[in-house]
Amino acid sequence: MLPMRFVAESIGTKVEWDKATRTATFTKDGIVAKIQIDGNKIVLSNGETIVMDSKPLNINNRILLPITNISRVFNMTNGNTTDGIAQDIEWNAVERTVTINVK
Repeated sequence: MLPMRFVAESIGTKVEWDKATRTATFTKDGIVAKIQIDGNKIVLSNGETIVMDSKPLNINNRILLPITNISRVFNMTNGNTTDGIAQDIEWNAVERTVTINVK
């Protein structure tokens, strides 16, 4: 799991938080994604809904999402560092690190 705000801001995404509804809104390149902390869905401005395999975690006021869900929201590829394929988000299981390749 990765902190959404960190990933979003590292790729130039605007981030907003609505405390009343516990909803995070991410805006980039005309795409708006809304994630409610207590749910398991990401609603996109184009009408698409992404059902996540797990609910977001809220740890120390940071929203954490699995890498696969983050990549789906921002239309990024993901994989691991050992497969020899360059990806936007790469997981290194040996070192337990994530690399985000910003274009």
